[in-house]
Amino acid sequence: MDGPEGRRYGQKFPADYIEVRYEDLVCNPEKTLSTLGEFLDHDLDYGRIQKTAVGRVASPNTVWKVVPTGDGTEVSAPDSSFQTVLGEATRPTAVF
Repeated sequence: MDGPEGRRYGQKFPADYIEVRYEDLVCNPEKTLSTLGEFLDHDLDYGRIQKTAVGRVASPNTVWKVVPTGDGTEVSAPDSSFQTVLGEATRPTAVF
């Protein structure tokens, strides 16, 4: 089932349907996991998950890092340090 078809089907059963956006999970994991945990009636405490994390959950394999903006908020931005080691030709490219 693709996104729109799955969404239409899921909305027929609102008590049994929730959408979780990847972007929300990455940018605001505590709130997203709390909402999902309530829906599933399961404790998805982000702090506890981080304390017991292993492998890539404990140390994500990513070139993105959280950067303070100066107005008290934070944004995710690519970490350009790999370019210093590998050179400009290795810059990741996204095609939309």
